[in-house]
Amino acid sequence: MELLQLKYFQLVAKHENISKVAEQLNISQPSLSKTIALLEKELGTNLFDRCGRNIILNDNGRDFLSYIDNALMNIENGINRIKDENKMIQCDMKILILTGVPQITPIITTFIKRYQNVDFKIKHYNIGHNDDDFDICLTSPPIEENRYNIVHLLTEPIGIAIPKSHQLANKPKITLSDLKYEKFICLNPNKALSKIMGDVSFTFNFAQNNILETDDPNIAKEFIDNGLGIAFMPMITINKELMNSNIIIRSVEDLQKEISTILLTRKDKYESLIIRLFKQHVINHFNSLIAGKI
Repeated sequence: MELLQLKYFQLVAKHENISKVAEQLNISQPSLSKTIALLEKELGTNLFDRCGRNIILNDNGRDFLSYIDNALMNIENGINRIKDENKMIQCDMKILILTGVPQITPIITTFIKRYQNVDFKIKHYNIGHNDDDFDICLTSPPIEENRYNIVHLLTEPIGIAIPKSHQLANKPKITLSDLKYEKFICLNPNKALSKIMGDVSFTFNFAQNNILETDDPNIAKEFIDNGLGIAFMPMITINKELMNSNIIIRSVEDLQKEISTILLTRKDKYESLIIRLFKQHVINHFNSLIAGKI
């Protein structure tokens, strides 16, 4: 069975007319008829019912056609993808980062090693910033689902980041009451994490003594590292960032709060091949992060 046979069968099955397809392919009608007959012989069954000069696709033919359509489409997509990946085309990609900032550097770095001609335009704002000029956005719920294609990347628990020398570092269990008199470093109120912790403060009547409010996670880590305060942080995405520091992140028994990271693309905007490749690259990165591979 050859690929050309299958392509000929697909055309004949769609037109149910040997002479018309032969003319389209610029081959003789007997040659096309012989190709279809050899295919039927190899399959051990007729794919068409013949009535004089007319042919009609039968049940076997319809079943076979559904598989052939899928197979030939996959082959075509594979060919086009390889061609597109190897075209040296300069293209822009607009990325909007509203959450997941620590992950964007390794994601971009590993992607451009393979696709060097992508020109990234990256914007970083707080949650709530109204900007639809993007190809891909990393953010946190809630989102207007009717406007965007949404991919859930990660949901992780929120813990407390403290210096390794802190009195709570070796405590078997930490509760919110243990943190009552601590000094806190907090992120800007428009950050998703800050919104969640605001709900916690209201629900548990837990008032944080905030000594620093910052947009920069690195400044927050410097303060914690030097024993100037502690901070609520996501437990998975931040862990790698803390590996070479004097900081550990512990769970808080009665906190039971999580934060999610999602990927958005606009429903009204065409997703080019490079956008789809980058989207899958982001998904793979977060899957590896969850699995502890990075």
